[in-house]
Order: sequence, then structure tokens, then C-alpha cells
Amino acid sequence: MGKFFKGCLTVFVAFIALGVIVALFTGGGEDDVASDT
Repeated sequence: MGKFFKGCLTVFVAFIALGVIVALFTGGGEDDVASDT
């Protein structure tokens, strides 16, 4: 059970990290477009 929980926690943290990276890249693009309009 401990290995299963550790594996799920690792996947969960990986998805959060991926979401943060995507948000940083897409958020920067939206700011540039908003300043132009």
C-alpha cells in the first residue's frame, strides 16, 4: 500500500508541475496580446 501511495503522489506532483509550466508559457503570451489591444 505504501508503494502505491508513493506512486500516486509522484504522478500527482508531476501533473501539478506540468500544469504550472504550461500556465507560465500560456500566461505570458496572453499578457503580450492584452497589452497590444
